[in-house]
Amino acid sequence: MVYSIPKLEKLAFRACDGIENLDISAPKLTSFSQFCPSSIPRWFTAHLDGIKYLCLSADLSETAKRAPTFPTARNVQVMKLYRFRFGCERHLKLAIQLLEKSPNLCTLEIAAEKQEEWIDDKEGPSRIFKGPDIINKNLEMLNTVKIEWFKGSRHEMLFLKALLSKSVALDKVVVQELRNSHNALALINSRKLLDFPRASLKAQIVFMEYNFNYRLIDPPEF
Repeated sequence: MVYSIPKLEKLAFRACDGIENLDISAPKLTSFSQFCPSSIPRWFTAHLDGIKYLCLSADLSETAKRAPTFPTARNVQVMKLYRFRFGCERHLKLAIQLLEKSPNLCTLEIAAEKQEEWIDDKEGPSRIFKGPDIINKNLEMLNTVKIEWFKGSRHEMLFLKALLSKSVALDKVVVQELRNSHNALALINSRKLLDFPRASLKAQIVFMEYNFNYRLIDPPEF
């Protein structure tokens, strides 16, 4: 059964099971958030063309052997990815696919997972980063990138370099670092990004130390 909700504009799921079996029709839906490990609902792709605000937990890609497949999202302007692990192949594939499928994306915010890099998939991301262009097309509208809980890992650095290389309208990249004795050298090396060539001549990179009293990326709204 398809449930018709003609006035629904915002929808968020948190800690829900079985939402992939829910079938709705919501022609006015412009905001969608999912923070549960269930698969993307079957009806979601049919509504993606009208969504402007997309907020996802990256661990939804772990419910399948491969990352979910999305059609083109023509109107997505703001995208937020939470619980993101740069050392996880499925998380990276999810992010790259969404970037390439969102031609009008203006703002990208990534809240990285707090765990140390050693728990992540070491081999998978290496396969992704073998080629020079992990993002296959220019990101024409992306102007703002924010990353929280940045640890200075090699995979984080390569992903940021790919964004700098492909974002022709980029204005600002704000990186909030998690500083400790384990990643001090990596964070020092991350300063090399300041000299990395950029597709946008006006792009600025700002590094901030993580402060528990200040969140660069707002918590999900429910």
